[in-house]
Amino acid sequence: MKLNYIIIPLITALVALSGSEFVEIGLKSWYKRLQLPDIAPDGITIGRVWTGIYVLTAISVMIIWNSSDIAHSDPIFIYTIGLFVLNGVMNVFWNFLFFTLHLTGLATVESTALGLSVLALILLAYPVSMPASLLLLPYFAWVCFTTYLNYNIWELNK
Repeated sequence: MKLNYIIIPLITALVALSGSEFVEIGLKSWYKRLQLPDIAPDGITIGRVWTGIYVLTAISVMIIWNSSDIAHSDPIFIYTIGLFVLNGVMNVFWNFLFFTLHLTGLATVESTALGLSVLALILLAYPVSMPASLLLLPYFAWVCFTTYLNYNIWELNK
């Protein structure tokens, strides 16, 4: 068994747990007082979607990491893995901006950047592995939706 089959899911779980810590801070009181748009999904749905996205993302990273089509010293591989790491940091940072600092406008900007990083991952992954790239499409779609949702929350609560 390759060590990355353990390390990649652990890192993904660490990103998910780190982000959820910031979510918990905001959910206790602040989020309940916000005006939400009608399209805002409930917390259970959001949690399920993010769980699926984290699983798909971890699988995508493992496919790229284990691909025989690219050497680990190849700049494309290094950029792709580096962007996955940056994306994880950005994902956690959005939770911090939105739920902990309550900076919904800045969180909208950060969410836009997060979406662009997912799009870049899709484009970088595609030449290495089309399946790895396609596994990231739900992540991109969800971040586009949540960026729109974030913008609406910002507008409703100025």
